[in-house]
Amino acid sequence: MPPRNKNFTGREDLLERLYARMTAGSTGQVTVVLPKVLPQALHGLGGVGKTQIAVEFAYRYRHKYDLVWWISADQRVLIRSSLATLAPHLDLPSAAAIGVEDAANAALDALRRGEPYDRWLLVFDNADEPEEIRDVIPEGPGHVLITSRNHRWEDVVEAVPVDVFTREESIAFLAKRVRKAITPEDADRLAEQLGDLPLALEQAGALQAETGMSVDQYIELLHRHTGQLLDEGKPTEYPISMTAAWKLSVSRLSERRPEAIDLLRCCAFFGPEPIPRDVFGQRVSGLNPRLSEILANPIKMSRAVGELGRFALARIDPTSRTIQVHRLIQALVRDELEPEERVTHLADVHRLLTGMPLGNPEESVNWGRHGGILGHVVPARVHESRDLKVRGFALDLARYLYTSSDRFALEFVDLFIDQWEQDSA
Repeated sequence: MPPRNKNFTGREDLLERLYARMTAGSTGQVTVVLPKVLPQALHGLGGVGKTQIAVEFAYRYRHKYDLVWWISADQRVLIRSSLATLAPHLDLPSAAAIGVEDAANAALDALRRGEPYDRWLLVFDNADEPEEIRDVIPEGPGHVLITSRNHRWEDVVEAVPVDVFTREESIAFLAKRVRKAITPEDADRLAEQLGDLPLALEQAGALQAETGMSVDQYIELLHRHTGQLLDEGKPTEYPISMTAAWKLSVSRLSERRPEAIDLLRCCAFFGPEPIPRDVFGQRVSGLNPRLSEILANPIKMSRAVGELGRFALARIDPTSRTIQVHRLIQALVRDELEPEERVTHLADVHRLLTGMPLGNPEESVNWGRHGGILGHVVPARVHESRDLKVRGFALDLARYLYTSSDRFALEFVDLFIDQWEQDSA
């Protein structure tokens, strides 16, 4: 499970309605003979807080379940891998013993049968394509919650639209996020300017909490950035309030700790899944000098990570030792860079991934490390690299997938074969 958001605010009606819909076929501990409860899907635009609602739901109602399992579903390979990791918690053989595919199928079968648990909750986070996960949604006695930006889930499951905050929720959130150093009147004005978008409010609250900037000053700067963005005619696919708030946070952080921006730009070319801190804890040759300087200095690196967390540009999980950047922020960061800068950052990510000491991919004891970075390979476009070392890394991952009996192995290999054939033409 991702860590619980201590600043989570509002959404009470939505959470209660969601749980009521999930438990519509139960009375107390006795299940009534009714049609199985359909999966519930939270859908809405990026930045409205779908994932945070799912996290809060899981923590708030976890006492109602014997098992809660979180699955990152924006890549099919991560779904099967996560289900395989679930197997030992269901008293089933692990993937290391029987392979990823068999372990995942065994877990799904146990969930369908309700053995050993019939009160379970699966959360499929960021499942954008219904066709890609239909075969892994177990029709059993438990509950399934999906988050997605795709409104097509309305045709498949019970869909729950997620909108921006109500104004009351925005004001309550800012009062909590800025440690009550903001008046309700100022919070109302700020929420109006940001369109009550939760992610934009998080950015604004973090910046004010860290810098002590007044609301008047923030709104003035926000207008300046908004005007600049409108003059440039972008962004079309992102909320303008979110983009302006992000640019303002980045501008202030650049003044305070510019090396944190260099780290953020690097993180923008990983996948949206949590990035292991160990990726940045190694000496790798060939990196761009500014990033290399940060990684060579543990104190500077720690400060940069801390600043990204404080300005709400990344979510830092000290327990799992990971850094995670919201996919919308990643997209905004990438869009601000020149083409040659993107090439440089992609190459840095390839070198960092390649430099990870993952061990022999054919030995099951090393599969956990391979699986931990698998979600970053396709988003980082590793298949486009012509570096022989990077290609060797890709072949090792293919061996891991094949040896672990992951059915994604063939699709993974085909992606690389197609690209490498084009490169050799």
